[in-house]
Amino acid sequence: MLNELSRRMARLERRELTEVPSHWSKEERGRYLWRLLRNKGVDPGRLFTAEYFPYRRCWLLTQEIEHGPQQRSIAPAPPGKASLLFYTQVSTELRRTALAAFAAAAARSAHFARFGCKYQLPPKPQETTAPELARLLGGPSGQAGHIRFTSEGGWRIARLEG
Repeated sequence: MLNELSRRMARLERRELTEVPSHWSKEERGRYLWRLLRNKGVDPGRLFTAEYFPYRRCWLLTQEIEHGPQQRSIAPAPPGKASLLFYTQVSTELRRTALAAFAAAAARSAHFARFGCKYQLPPKPQETTAPELARLLGGPSGQAGHIRFTSEGGWRIARLEG
């Protein structure tokens, strides 16, 4: 069929994005990203979806394309502020997709569950005196008495007889 939709897929390696020199402006990065996607067969001017694979460190970009006479050519990299806007939008989407994929991987992985985040120790326990414990547990505070522990681990306040 002439008007059938088919999918174009491209793999975008994390390494390809980290190779960009740090002294480049965001406009230059936007033009680089535009050319990179165009060279991989994705039309950067049209809608595409991104999925991140954390163990492979890559994104899979999927784009629906039309076959037929109304198929348009891929535009050259946008000038100036348009490339800045393109870089901002695409890098934000790639970052969001990667973070969501890492969260999903961490939910299924025993390794991430054990070592993925910094563990904080609970605060050190402080010793509590018997009258303070009675006060915290709601016992009579103004009455003279002391706490006696039972053989089952419970406690009760014994009144001092005098």
